[in-house]
Amino acid sequence: MDFLETPEARIQRQAAYYAKMFPFGKEHEDLIKKIVTHSFSRLKATDILYHYFIVKEYLVDDKADQIKSYYNKARPKLTQEMQDKLMVIILMDINATDIQTLETYFNNIKR
Repeated sequence: MDFLETPEARIQRQAAYYAKMFPFGKEHEDLIKKIVTHSFSRLKATDILYHYFIVKEYLVDDKADQIKSYYNKARPKLTQEMQDKLMVIILMDINATDIQTLETYFNNIKR
């Protein structure tokens, strides 16, 4: 982030990040929030979504080697089981070809 960036540059940077995280748009964002908060109902939604975004960005940016280090420093701590569950959700998200595929994944998680 550049402290001297113009408002237009900031908007472009934010739009690019949003497109990277939610390639299927607002419906994708809403579904991911629903999946993650449903799957981790004991945690605050903002906490688990923060973990989700950080780990997904590492994977999308081909920096998977940094995930373990992130979890060692992250707060609140996630158990290994929670980390694994979050990773499965993120990988399903990344590998989904469309929003319907993601919805199918979610329906399978709920069972």
